[in-house]
Amino acid sequence: MPGFNVSVQQYTPLIRYAPLNAWSPGSPADSQFSKYNDGFRLTTANGSTATFDFNGTGVWYAFYIE
Repeated sequence: MPGFNVSVQQYTPLIRYAPLNAWSPGSPADSQFSKYNDGFRLTTANGSTATFDFNGTGVWYAFYIE
């Protein structure tokens, strides 16, 4: 199997956010906005999840905790 990387943006339907109404898009006014390809989702709700199913050998992800 050939090896290659695929970037997945935060708005792809491959990522399921739950509960959906607990997540919102990041704002360009956020100091971290440009570090995440000019886009991210955020939540402050306890128990919120983001699920990404894939076939492969690994996942790299970026996160920021303030």
